[in-house]
Amino acid sequence: MQLIEQIKTLLTELKLSGIRHVIEDRLSQARKGEIDSSELLLSLLLDEKNKREQNRYEKRMRSATLGQQASMELIDWNSSLKIYKTKIKELTSCIFITEKENILITGQSGVGKSYLAALLGHHGCRQNYNVLYKKASNLFDDLMASRADGSHYSKIRLLTQVDLLILDDWALKPASTNLASDFYDVISERYDKKSTIITSQRDIKEWYDYISDPLIADACLDRLVHNAHKIEITGLSYRKKKEEIKNTKTTSLQSTKNYDINTSH
Repeated sequence: MQLIEQIKTLLTELKLSGIRHVIEDRLSQARKGEIDSSELLLSLLLDEKNKREQNRYEKRMRSATLGQQASMELIDWNSSLKIYKTKIKELTSCIFITEKENILITGQSGVGKSYLAALLGHHGCRQNYNVLYKKASNLFDDLMASRADGSHYSKIRLLTQVDLLILDDWALKPASTNLASDFYDVISERYDKKSTIITSQRDIKEWYDYISDPLIADACLDRLVHNAHKIEITGLSYRKKKEEIKNTKTTSLQSTKNYDINTSH
């Protein structure tokens, strides 16, 4: 027992936590003859590799700040997303990140734009890309504040360098001249170098009206739209659907109670 503790101590010092967590189980397998010495070494190395990959993935997920878990299995394919099913499956391969392409997702509030963006962000993290999710309004507030505290350059630098930038709920309110300029700096620097996902309740052609300077608007949108996959989600809000289902159940329950009361007399 003293020997195994010494081994664990050395593994900790060498920062081989993946091996440390399984060393006793692997040695037990070797003693039982389930694996030979070469297989033991290979297993331990794979354990360490898998642990490090998982740690890096978890770090990317924390940095991404996606805010919600998302998976293909939970998408309602009976919605208007049905016509995009093949396209969305292709996008989850993240080839669009490799190709430095953008994705523009539009539709009214509650139809699943943010969920779809988060789904693609999750897949990006799993495939070793650095992802950053931001509500557009929060991002612009941060950029305004950064002009005062001296962190403006570092924030812009982060936005331009991340592999996949997700801007959620773009064009809810007009961008000031300074924010329009910041937006242009980010988009122009990312063009043909990095990928951007933007979700918006407004149709793409309406975005021009939300950038104060027409020249900046043209320059930004030309770069965004040029190599973009466009997904327009229609139909009822999921939140409205849930409310309708809840109301239907309540009405049905009330009708059943009334029937029971009437038949009991």
